[in-house]
Amino acid sequence: MFDFGALPIETRLLLLLTKPQLSRADRESAQALMAETVNWPAFVQLANRHGVLSMVYQALKRENLKGLPATVTQELHAAVYQHRLRSLVLSGELARLAYAFSTRGIQMVSFKGPSLSEYIFADLTLRFSVDLDLMVSPKDLEAATQLLQENGYVLDFPRSPLTPRQREQFERISAHYEFFRSSNQVRVELHWKVSHNPYLFPNSSLPQVLARTQTVQIGGAQVGLLGPEDLLIYLILHASKHNWSQLKWLCDVTHLFRRLPPEHWQLLLQRTEEWNLQRPVSQGIFLAHLLYGLDVPGEVWAFEKADRRIRGLVQVALQDLLRVDPHAARPRLQKLHVSLYNFNLKKDWRYRWYNLLDLWQDPRDWDEVRLPDVLFPLYALLRPFLWSRRQRDRGD
Repeated sequence: MFDFGALPIETRLLLLLTKPQLSRADRESAQALMAETVNWPAFVQLANRHGVLSMVYQALKRENLKGLPATVTQELHAAVYQHRLRSLVLSGELARLAYAFSTRGIQMVSFKGPSLSEYIFADLTLRFSVDLDLMVSPKDLEAATQLLQENGYVLDFPRSPLTPRQREQFERISAHYEFFRSSNQVRVELHWKVSHNPYLFPNSSLPQVLARTQTVQIGGAQVGLLGPEDLLIYLILHASKHNWSQLKWLCDVTHLFRRLPPEHWQLLLQRTEEWNLQRPVSQGIFLAHLLYGLDVPGEVWAFEKADRRIRGLVQVALQDLLRVDPHAARPRLQKLHVSLYNFNLKKDWRYRWYNLLDLWQDPRDWDEVRLPDVLFPLYALLRPFLWSRRQRDRGD
């Protein structure tokens, strides 16, 4: 589906250094690439963009690879040091919040950030994160919001105070609030759904998902984490929604796939079929297969054979994931494929219809034009004009 040898040296080296395990042949290939003319500033920038600087730095030290210029070593060391300091701040805050939620009797799970890093790598700081993602049951949303505010967090999105009608609509069409604590510069996304689109993931299954959680220890606190299969499905849905544009997401799921026992593979595939998620899950598995050599189960090959869209979804994600310059203009045909990408993530007309409806629902409209609840339906009429103005302002 793609030619590894045709990729730029920097991309090939990055893929090798982020493999879960380097074979002897992998190590020799990485060493050979480092002996060539590598654009080291571009390589560091690429690793940083994909959120894998710490992984790359660790692999370079672990494999004792030669040829890294001293200036690049110093730059990597300084960047990784800052990343790890930030990870420790997030870890401490996560432990503090986990204790606060537990004391209040609110079940909370953390499904990315330091808890995921600890679970996958047994290292809180190896996986770089910019915020904390927490999930609670919808019935606990109000209490969780109050708890965060009592702990110094301010609602950051939506920015303007919501009217009762806006709050009801926001919690129906969205999946999380964003909070910010200025004293330690920590941002928290508080989720009450797996997906804002109820036809991508059946949010009616959330109680069962929350009943299957596991725990990891962060700074002496027990922090909830989604169960292995649910965690994989969530991470795949999150990455596929963003077209797998960061390599760290593929590293996460590849590590989790490799540690999944055979019986859990069966549970994963069972839930994939139960929730009609063959397309995104197959996409994630094939990407891990193509870039990191993951073995593809026979059931997934069967999914791909029965649904020709899966191959196309993998191809679009590869093009985005392996782009050297994310800001470069795409060819017209590729733009069309990317535009259709989200509509093809699931084989369900209701999912696609909801995506279309999404175009007419944007909470930013409420910030730009303040209407009383009695006039709330007028936002649907104002939407095209407000959207056009934002596009024009962004272009300026």
